Amino acid sequence: MSASKLAGRVIKSVFFKVALERAVEYAKSNKKMGDLLSKVRSKTQHLEPTENNASFMENVSTLRRMVRAYKQGDYKEIPWRSLTLVLAGLLYFVSPIDFIPDLLPLVGFTDDIAVIIWVYNAIRSDIENFRQWEAKQVVPISEQS
Repeated sequence: MSASKLAGRVIKSVFFKVALERAVEYAKSNKKMGDLLSKVRSKTQHLEPTENNASFMENVSTLRRMVRAYKQGDYKEIPWRSLTLVLAGLLYFVSPIDFIPDLLPLVGFTDDIAVIIWVYNAIRSDIENFRQWEAKQVVPISEQS
């Protein structure tokens, strides 16, 4: 199954719909956003960086930095719809229960990758705006917080 077909099936799944519903409440809570960012960081630290997943890891990192800048009040230019899509994608990524269980060797992260790529492509212009804003910052946004 192609990545776009898989993403389409996952986006229509009950698992992603639940993530979208939860994303709205997360977007309203700095604490929940902070907890989510910590979970994303923890999960990505346990993934082995490879040539095959380098762009996925970079996409997750960018989405994480965007949410952190929003949460800290430094970057509020992200539209509500885009923020909730990013949060839903990250919630789906860290959820142990999803379309393809992460415990399945080799294919377990396929749906996570498809969702992150779909979210990234869905809000590409907002991400470009964020990257332009980020490049102008005197102090770069760190991956540590």
